[in-house]
Amino acid sequence: MSQDWKETKFTREDGTRSIILVPTRELCTQVLDVLSALTRPFPHFVPGVLMGGENRHKEKARLRKGIVTLICTPGRLVDHLKTTESFAVNQTRYLIYDEADRILDMGFQKDITFMIHHLRDKGAKVKKSVLASATLDVRVKRLAHVVLRNPVEVGYDAPKRAPTDEAKHLEPGQEEDSAQTLNPNNELDTDVVVPDTLKQHYLVCPGKWRLSTLAGFLRWKLDNDVPQKLMVFLSNVDSVEFHYALFSRTRIPKTSTKLTPEEKAQRQLRRQQLKEEKRRRKKAKLKANRRIMQQLEGGEANTSDEEDTADEDESELMDPDQPEEQMEANTNPLFPYNLFRLHGNVPQLERVSVYKAFSACERGVLLCTDVAARGVDFPGVTWTVQYDTPGEERNYIHRMGRTARIGNVGDSLLFLMPHEVQYTKCLRKHKLHLDQMKGDIIRFHMATVLGTEGIEESAPAMQYALTKTVLNDAEVQRLAKLGYQAFVRAYATHPRRLKTIFSPHELHLGHVAH
Repeated sequence: MSQDWKETKFTREDGTRSIILVPTRELCTQVLDVLSALTRPFPHFVPGVLMGGENRHKEKARLRKGIVTLICTPGRLVDHLKTTESFAVNQTRYLIYDEADRILDMGFQKDITFMIHHLRDKGAKVKKSVLASATLDVRVKRLAHVVLRNPVEVGYDAPKRAPTDEAKHLEPGQEEDSAQTLNPNNELDTDVVVPDTLKQHYLVCPGKWRLSTLAGFLRWKLDNDVPQKLMVFLSNVDSVEFHYALFSRTRIPKTSTKLTPEEKAQRQLRRQQLKEEKRRRKKAKLKANRRIMQQLEGGEANTSDEEDTADEDESELMDPDQPEEQMEANTNPLFPYNLFRLHGNVPQLERVSVYKAFSACERGVLLCTDVAARGVDFPGVTWTVQYDTPGEERNYIHRMGRTARIGNVGDSLLFLMPHEVQYTKCLRKHKLHLDQMKGDIIRFHMATVLGTEGIEESAPAMQYALTKTVLNDAEVQRLAKLGYQAFVRAYATHPRRLKTIFSPHELHLGHVAH
């Protein structure tokens, strides 16, 4: 393409010269930023994007003026091929399919087939096509032999192989059926080469303490003297929304780590006084109720008790160590750091803003779905945390691939419940070797942050702080219910070959809800 850019005879009025297909909007934005920098010496090769969430009329106007190097998602590209008459593709010479396996996973096979036929009908003579993917399974190889001519596999330790007989006879539109026939379980059929700078870990955690352990792990890493940037992958949109709201609103006491013996004695005394006050209020309410019943039955009622109790504070969940009006002043946010969320339902303008803000920050956490797992490059990510299990091995690979990029050092952590540990054997089949992380160091840091006397009390103390936020905040409580339901539904969708490991019957629903 760079050689083609030097042809000054070609202008934007001639139409689109190169098409780059990507699966997500975030990847569109990232590729556009890179191409804008690369094509700066060639002003006649104007880059542009077509993607969902953008104004179609503005996109039509840009196409009318001419976009020479086009980055787009398959669905929006096909939409404009069908409806925009000024979209000139007869001079298209280059086709690039980035993150091809993800494009297949999202069901864009028919869109790709339509695009190929449309380009042929318009007289486009494609000189070179490139299909890029981090995982080359059967489906990707089948697609390669459909959209490429005499394909050659290149990359790490990739032999130059000729097309197989099955591939030569595969017609457009048949790649999905053929892939299912050859690999019905959709299993990754290649080994994986992991960079030496990437360390893989897994943490075995009971369902009851998963949430508190995640919060403790994030706080442990964010409190590090060296800036840390973490991506936390969850299985669905509702879970992302719940964890984002919960972590944003949870507060912990300021002075919990600096209590003297005298202060601890005063705290215990205040708790006892609060209990006695609650018993007194309860007794007063019972008296008031009896007098109301007497009044209804025709007796005379003395409303003095009702007046005494009318203005009583009925909050049962207030921190016993401090009055309600002082809670804000005497507490700190659990996460006094940058906290972001990203998923498919986030409005387009906010998605772009989150992408740029998280890319620019030095220390923070991004809670996201798999929409951020493919191809997107966030600079400086030091940890990827797969809180909800990825299921397919290829999903695990793409998630952990957000760190240790371009020679940088990074770590990946996979959360597993005790009945899911066998999943590590599935990963080892593809040369993915994970080291087990012990939870004691996380609990030790939680004890330091929360001021508990021992590490055994740190997880319950963290769970108490999180639970209190849920019970005191109606919106977080609503999101918690949605997140719980969505997690259980998502857990039941694991591939059949992994059902023995990720069986919904093995879930302790009470602990999950906890």
